[in-house]
Amino acid sequence: MLHALETHLCIVGYLDAAQLVDRLDNIIGATNLFTRFHSMLPEAERPEHTAGYEGFYHIEGVSSTVDHATARYIVRDHSAGKFAQKIDRLHRIADFMNADLGEDRVHVEIEQQYRNMAEIVADYPQLIDAAKQAFEAAGVEANVIPIRGGTDGAQLSFRGLPCPNLSTGAYCCHGVNEFIPVSSLERMVDVLEQLVALFARS
Repeated sequence: MLHALETHLCIVGYLDAAQLVDRLDNIIGATNLFTRFHSMLPEAERPEHTAGYEGFYHIEGVSSTVDHATARYIVRDHSAGKFAQKIDRLHRIADFMNADLGEDRVHVEIEQQYRNMAEIVADYPQLIDAAKQAFEAAGVEANVIPIRGGTDGAQLSFRGLPCPNLSTGAYCCHGVNEFIPVSSLERMVDVLEQLVALFARS
């Protein structure tokens, strides 16, 4: 599980139609400003270059004209410290560009999504042990790995219900090719039945 946020980037450009004829030096193109902002984010920290516990910046979408640009980023990291550094970098890039422009044209808005459930679940190791036992009882090998999602479990955990993530058996999650075999669904039902029985006996 990891820390997650959405970043909304807003860039205001400037263009007077008359400047296209005789004065190009004062044109401030919002699209160019966006590409400049994006280029300052480390390429090695994009999702396609990261795995496991490594965090990333993921641009979800851009809408841009010459005088206005908006972009939406997803930022993720398992480490609270590195997550804070990523947030700080976004603000520092905006501050740098605004100082260079001599006016505030680049605006970064942060919307927190969820925090790493490990902060809560770490105090309840018996939940992880119970999940492992349920998998074993259902004849499924438990494989504890970092995941780069898990919104529901994180929200529940921080609202007082510690909730580690269990697999569903799906593949290619959140992609256009996401799917889950019926056999995986059936095995996970077995696991859940074992988990309920385990808690009923305790």
